[in-house]
Amino acid sequence: SAEAVQRGGQLLFDEGMYVTLQGYPLVGKDQGVLRATPTVANTWDEVHALVNAMERMVNTLRREGLTS
Repeated sequence: SAEAVQRGGQLLFDEGMYVTLQGYPLVGKDQGVLRATPTVANTWDEVHALVNAMERMVNTLRREGLTS
């Protein structure tokens, strides 16, 4: 949902991770996407930190009932 995308983006931002939020009309109504763009300039530690932050974000969204 759009609410889950906004909340997820904020959770990641609070951990120092910047992702872009994509909502309608780029995706269907009641949907959304968080887009991260790692590059070759990122270290493996930075990529792992992003993946770990995303796992924590998904777990939080599940606890809050915003995703399954």
